[in-house]
Amino acid sequence: MVLVDSGEVLATHTSTQSLAANATSAVQSFTFLADQSQVCRLRLAIRNEDNKCLCGNKELALPTPVISGNLVSNLTTCETTSVTFAYNATAPAYDAYTWSPASYLSASNIATPTFLYNGAKLTTPLTVTYTLTVRRTNGCSSTQTVTVLVTPNTATPAPTAVNLCSGNTVQSLKTYLGGLVSGTLKVYATATAAAELANTTALTNNTTYHYSAQVAGQCESTRQSIFGEDHNHANGVFILQLLRWH
Repeated sequence: MVLVDSGEVLATHTSTQSLAANATSAVQSFTFLADQSQVCRLRLAIRNEDNKCLCGNKELALPTPVISGNLVSNLTTCETTSVTFAYNATAPAYDAYTWSPASYLSASNIATPTFLYNGAKLTTPLTVTYTLTVRRTNGCSSTQTVTVLVTPNTATPAPTAVNLCSGNTVQSLKTYLGGLVSGTLKVYATATAAAELANTTALTNNTTYHYSAQVAGQCESTRQSIFGEDHNHANGVFILQLLRWH
């Protein structure tokens, strides 16, 4: 028998039942929420106070709890986009964290590292699997499997120079670029603009546009810039826009 003093008792649950002869008692249960610093050395003691012939006292060390997959969420991201793991706001802070392997992570010893894929160009989705180990006060550990699904980026079409007449629209540029890549084409006013330019937007001279492509099942490609440069026709009747890929 393991003896403890009253200061080491974390919780007490008492159940009283009156049983007939040869009867079986109902299953008893209770819940106790322990701080992570208490988990490694928990013991459960069952005391039989009034019917010593029914059963003896029982004591046992409780096993280390298993993390049920909700400490850190799985992630989905694009091939060239960084993303940071999210830690469950209701989970405790542990003494130490270890991620294995450490590939593509900003750090392997913190709760929420940032993931950024930097391997070879992907042609199909890639699942990266990590084991996150947390160590509690007094040394016991638990693990969780965490995955990151990385989706390939569409390859950006790289056009040669093309002549488009003054007054042509974004749709004219898309029609040209559409011969170089399948999927959906997008044209933006800047490298970081959130909204696309409407297909009816007129192309103007001495203006830089930014375009991307996206094939179904892949992420949007990296944006490329294309510049509209003035070229006056010899007789001055019209202006050609020479659009050059940069």
